[in-house]
Amino acid sequence: MCGIAGALVFDKFVEYRELWIQCAFKLLKARGPDSGGYFDQYPVLLAARRLRVHDLTENADQPMVTQGHAVVFNGAILNYNELRTELIALGHLFETKSDTEVVLNSLVEWGVSAFERFEGMFAIAWYDFVENKIILARDCFGIKPLYYYNKNN
Repeated sequence: MCGIAGALVFDKFVEYRELWIQCAFKLLKARGPDSGGYFDQYPVLLAARRLRVHDLTENADQPMVTQGHAVVFNGAILNYNELRTELIALGHLFETKSDTEVVLNSLVEWGVSAFERFEGMFAIAWYDFVENKIILARDCFGIKPLYYYNKNN
């Protein structure tokens, strides 16, 4: 079990960014007791608490960032070894044995069509800071629910 959170925090709320991170970590602590981290690139904030399962090293902690992309992920991709093998054949290098790194490299390689390849349960927030877009996705059954809130755009 892991916990993820994200926010788009604009100008009038800049002074609350650190407070948001602290609150997110406090609220998610029970969902990810092994580690926690955050990504902060205006206006995007992503936070994650992790329960280490596939790769017990700190290298697999979240958020995971590479090649202009950042991701936080909760769940389990059951076919991540097969996807990893395919991505290696396409030239991707891996530093961990985690399914999170497979998710990230899949999104870099295939974009949103990567979600169709994932077998398992998941909630994902993916930020492409080259294209300046954020994508939220969950498994088709909603096993790992994903909630969002929009107030005044």
